[in-house]
Amino acid sequence: HGWTIHCGEDDYSEILYGFGFGDGPGSPQWKALVDHTRDINRSGLLPTPVAPNVATFFSRWASDGSCPAFVGEASSTFGIPEVAEFGRDTERLHKEREYEEAMSKRKLLLQQIFSYLDSEGKGTLSSSALHPLWEVGGWVAADSDAGDVERTFAGLCQEEGFDTSGGISDAAFCACFPRLPPSRDFEAFYGCLEDDTTWHLQDHITVLRAGPHRNGHYLDPSKRDMLARAAAIHELFHLLDEDRDGHLCGSEFRPFIELMYIYHPGGWDPPPATPWGRDHARFSERETAEVWRAQFAELCEARAVNVDTGFSEASFADYVKEANIPYTELAWAADRIRIGPPPGGHHLSWIDFIGTNAMIHTSGCENAGVVAELSQYAWPLFGDLYALALQGSPRSLMVLFEGDECSVTVVPSRQSLPDDWKLVERAPRVHEWILEPIA
Repeated sequence: HGWTIHCGEDDYSEILYGFGFGDGPGSPQWKALVDHTRDINRSGLLPTPVAPNVATFFSRWASDGSCPAFVGEASSTFGIPEVAEFGRDTERLHKEREYEEAMSKRKLLLQQIFSYLDSEGKGTLSSSALHPLWEVGGWVAADSDAGDVERTFAGLCQEEGFDTSGGISDAAFCACFPRLPPSRDFEAFYGCLEDDTTWHLQDHITVLRAGPHRNGHYLDPSKRDMLARAAAIHELFHLLDEDRDGHLCGSEFRPFIELMYIYHPGGWDPPPATPWGRDHARFSERETAEVWRAQFAELCEARAVNVDTGFSEASFADYVKEANIPYTELAWAADRIRIGPPPGGHHLSWIDFIGTNAMIHTSGCENAGVVAELSQYAWPLFGDLYALALQGSPRSLMVLFEGDECSVTVVPSRQSLPDDWKLVERAPRVHEWILEPIA
């Protein structure tokens, strides 16, 4: 039979060379590819029959004016029922396996939440023990009445046949908490949840383990994000303010522009060139300093900021908020400043950081050296900067909220990397941030 496979550019090299198709396709190669698509849960890469034999393949090509391999399965006049059935069965098995894995992960996270709330090891949760969870999920705020959510949850337990007169058991909690409708605050901030969603449970246990935020209470999702961003902006401003005069002059503001690679609302040319970037051969410290001096003056004028004084913390905060930069990216930028002056005197941008991550961990580039070669970046300077950009860790920051000092945890983003920060329990009530592979 004549067979074809439809794949994107990212899969092409792996299929062509990894399975020996470059030397001519045969049954062993197709079998290996079928097994591979099943293993990696990519049924869309399964081979498709397009003709019963070579003669028919070229006959169709001549009559249709286009290669049958590119016509697509939907318009193909040839098909093998067993192949189509195999594809459907494979897709079904993939979905079932994904669902089972999600349910297993969900059960583990629910048990972790229950164990954390059951601090005395009683095996049941009272109304007061559940209160922190109601706060974290946005169902209640601080000392407000939890009666509504308690009654809703008790009703779900009764529907499932659980007796809650002596407290909520582990089995009752794991069976019924996933059925509890999300709070209005959570839904407004994050949107709706799918049946097999687990990320919100991971968020719940992480927030619980990180500790109360304010006077022994937890803040709801929207307030946590608002305060985390405020704390990250405050931290970053004071790291940039080298002379501690309460304002950012042009030289103090420039690292932020290099890191975030953003433009002011009125628009300008890209930030000044760097000694590691694509134009490193023509880089001139004096010329780029002049370019930045003009851009900073333009930015100050657009933001009604005195160019001689520079940005105050308030005007800096307004600028960052208007740029809508997530606090996780601000925390990443703060780590770069905290670690110290970068090699070559200029920072790697956030855009180049996540782009390099994607090229290495998604597009198949072997390392940062290959990325530098493809992107025409200066090596080894780019490699030194990229290694520095991978450093950093979550930290707890203090911020004022309604007259009270609150503690919030900011976690630097690791976008496009295969691992992320996770707060794990090392011993009873003792937790530590570690990097773990993303499931």
